[in-house]
Amino acid sequence: MNKTIASGYFILEDISSPNSEAMKSIDFAMAMLIYGLIPSGSLLTIYLYAAVNILVVSRLGLVISNYSNTMQQAMFVMFFFMLILILLSGLYTPITSMPEWAQIITKINSLNCFIQVMRSISKEVV
Repeated sequence: MNKTIASGYFILEDISSPNSEAMKSIDFAMAMLIYGLIPSGSLLTIYLYAAVNILVVSRLGLVISNYSNTMQQAMFVMFFFMLILILLSGLYTPITSMPEWAQIITKINSLNCFIQVMRSISKEVV
C-alpha cells in the first residue's frame, strides 16, 4: 500500500514544532538572565514573524529539493541561496549602502522583515 503525504504537512510540522517554540523561549530567557535584556515589545509578534520566516524558507527548500537530483545538490543550492539572503537582508550592511539591484532584492527578502522586527523590539528595551 502506497501512502503519500501532502507537502504542506511538513511545513506545518516545522512551524508548529514545540521544539522550535521552546528554543525561542530559551533564547529569550538567556538574554534576560545573562544580558539583562527585557524586550518591551510583544513576544507574540516575534513568534509570528519567526513562523512566517520559517514558512517561506521551508517553501524555498521544497522548491529547491524538487529540482535537485541528489540531497547533496539540494544542500549546496540551499546554502547558496541562504547565504545570499542573509547577506542581502541588511543584517551586516546597511540597505542604503547597497546598489539599486540589491535594494530591490532586499525588499522581497523575508529575512529582512524578520530582522527589522527583531531590531525594533530590541530597541524598545526597558
